[in-house]
Amino acid sequence: MILKYGRILWLFLMLLLTSGCIEKTPSAAESKSLQGFIVHDKFIVAGSGSNIPVTRKLVEGYNAKSKVKIELPSSIGSDGAINAVKSGRLELGLISRHLTSAERELGLKEVPYARVAVIFGVHRDVLDTEISSSSIIDIVKGSKATWSNGSKIYVFVRERNDSSNLVLYDKIPGLKDALFESYHQQRWGVFYRDSDMVDALQKTKGSFGVVNTTDLAANHSIKALDFDGVAPTQNNILSGEYKLVKELSFVYKDQISSRSAEFLEFVFSPEGQQILAKWGAVPSGR
Repeated sequence: MILKYGRILWLFLMLLLTSGCIEKTPSAAESKSLQGFIVHDKFIVAGSGSNIPVTRKLVEGYNAKSKVKIELPSSIGSDGAINAVKSGRLELGLISRHLTSAERELGLKEVPYARVAVIFGVHRDVLDTEISSSSIIDIVKGSKATWSNGSKIYVFVRERNDSSNLVLYDKIPGLKDALFESYHQQRWGVFYRDSDMVDALQKTKGSFGVVNTTDLAANHSIKALDFDGVAPTQNNILSGEYKLVKELSFVYKDQISSRSAEFLEFVFSPEGQQILAKWGAVPSGR
């Protein structure tokens, strides 16, 4: 009888073990495999180099008060952000051009958050303070090679489809043809990243290139030239008097994630709008 009861007890214990009712410590391999299901407390926002300087300030302000942290890597471009969001590799991107109708049909949505001036920037040692549309074309063509004091102009340009160039093509008649001819002749150094253009203008005396007002806010070695008699100030952007302006936007697909939505709430809050204005942008508001 005792043997019979002992066998019953042994069978009951085995049943508990195999059914998972008795908890066991996971092995190292099992613990590692479980890590893939842990929700991390950070995510990446990435995209156009034009967006990065002022968006970095927004991220710093947000990270200082949020449990969820945002990482902002170096530029991957507007197209890079759109492709990453489209494929699901990025939940929130940064773009400095508007979405095309074909991109919208894929479920992509843009949220404008700031406007910035596209400016003709020069090294701080350049004595000239303004430039005209015709002088810009002459510089690009190579027919104007010196500043007003006779010093040499060192010209740097962006790639053909850079978002700042798209604004210039629309607002300065003849510039697109002049630039495309310069690409064909390989006349000037071409930069593919905003940060590289900024670096070149800072380091090269007599230099001339295209940047944004938000680049100037953090880089005092670059001076902005007035364009056709109008300074690229925030007031002149607001009034519409300064014509060379582009919009910075966030891009996401279908439904925005809750953590991205929380970041956008900060961007459009009074604190976020103040950060944008402080660092050279004109807040778009909601």
